[in-house]
Amino acid sequence: MSISIYDKPRSYDVFSSSDISHWERLWIKDTTGFKLMQQAGLMLSETILDIMYAKGLYQANILVCCGMGNNGGDGYLVADHLAEQGHTVTVFAPDTPKTADSQAARELSYVLIVDSMPDDEFDVYIDALFGNGLNKDLPPLYQNIIHALNAKRGLKLAIDVPSGLHPDKGKPLPCAFHADFTLSVMGLRLGFFMGQGRNYTGQVVYLPLIPIDHHFAALDTRPPRFKRSDIYAHKGTHGHALIIGGHQQMGGAVIMAGETAIYSGAGKVTVMCHKSHHQAILARCPAVMVRDIDDLTDFDELLGSVDSVAFGMGLGRDDWARGRFDKIWQGLAGFTGFTVLDADALYFIAEYQVELSDNQLGTPHIGEAVRLLGEQTDGLFDVQDDNRISMICDLRFQYGGNWLLKGANSLVFDRDTVSIKGVEICAFGNASMATAGMGDVLSGVIAGLKARFGSEVSIMDCVSLHALAGDKLGKQGSGRIVASDMPRAVLEMLEELTI
Repeated sequence: MSISIYDKPRSYDVFSSSDISHWERLWIKDTTGFKLMQQAGLMLSETILDIMYAKGLYQANILVCCGMGNNGGDGYLVADHLAEQGHTVTVFAPDTPKTADSQAARELSYVLIVDSMPDDEFDVYIDALFGNGLNKDLPPLYQNIIHALNAKRGLKLAIDVPSGLHPDKGKPLPCAFHADFTLSVMGLRLGFFMGQGRNYTGQVVYLPLIPIDHHFAALDTRPPRFKRSDIYAHKGTHGHALIIGGHQQMGGAVIMAGETAIYSGAGKVTVMCHKSHHQAILARCPAVMVRDIDDLTDFDELLGSVDSVAFGMGLGRDDWARGRFDKIWQGLAGFTGFTVLDADALYFIAEYQVELSDNQLGTPHIGEAVRLLGEQTDGLFDVQDDNRISMICDLRFQYGGNWLLKGANSLVFDRDTVSIKGVEICAFGNASMATAGMGDVLSGVIAGLKARFGSEVSIMDCVSLHALAGDKLGKQGSGRIVASDMPRAVLEMLEELTI
């Protein structure tokens, strides 16, 4: 059975490359590596045939590229199975096998094997050059092969991991095979969700060759579930979220955050911002209450009536913003509800190097995280060269509190619900969400859900709801999502995930 991990929300375990290898070694104690390879070859072949036939390729000319290790052994077996089904198959193997199992697979193979890249064009290209263990730059020979394969126009499939892609970091080393489909045997790799991983994997198909050993799982990508309201619930039992920000010249951020907090289930939402935005907020979402951020005389009293706070969206960084930050931060020191710290609040936190409490969440994107950690860059921070897991752990170590590192496949360090390896990953979301205001919407989601559910929902639950709402819109649109459309999608997805 094969499963596309992007078809629908479901739970998946994600593994590091070392854990996949360890798990495989333990499993073959009761069998042999070659028997496991034969199982993989058959499952891979059946899946490849399904993909080919779905594309109308019933009599295909296929090139299988086999490397020196066990990934190449899988390729030899796949080539034989595809040839048995009547397809024309050529194996390109630039080197001889280096493992006993891959040698056995080649010795059994009866298809044409060549040691130089054919000049012919093929309907299908199957990458079985490098698999799970690659952790250094490819030799020049293989870089040239991958560049040549990427220039071809046929259907492209990778076995386990696209060759050249770091299986844990999602980083090309320095180039990687661009697959239309990646057939991931045994378990999903961290690199599918990190760095540039999804630029190279295409559609990931998970092939559960043996029963999952959850002990080795590095991360668990689990869709959230939310509790349905009690029949006697009212706005007072669904919590009160406070959204703070909104410089005179930047009102959109708090408008979107406040509206999303309502759609996320908060019973009451107050937006505290510059008074010039109050009319626009009420016109957009009349259910939201408004307060003047320049009048903080009863701020402590207001905090006593709310359950969550989202602070920083559109606050600004000038002297006026600094003055507002100083007073509000002082008030938040005694607040026991959940606090989301975003955007310009993070700017001042980085400047002051203040410590976060256990009920506070920092939500930087990569650029903001670089500033928080005091790292020097030339202004063009290379996300792919960074270990994002190390970065979020460094944020926790330096500042305390909880952290959300936003971006493609956001990471969460939640002190209450962290996985055995310390960090959680969001497996949902899409590139169409890379638009202005998306982070402000996410702050509203977190504030709204935390106001309503408190500790019953995790930070990752909130992040996943936001990402799944983006996936819902992504399937409906033309490849670009406007953040102001997100609140309604959040409401619809919340209903789908409520049990």
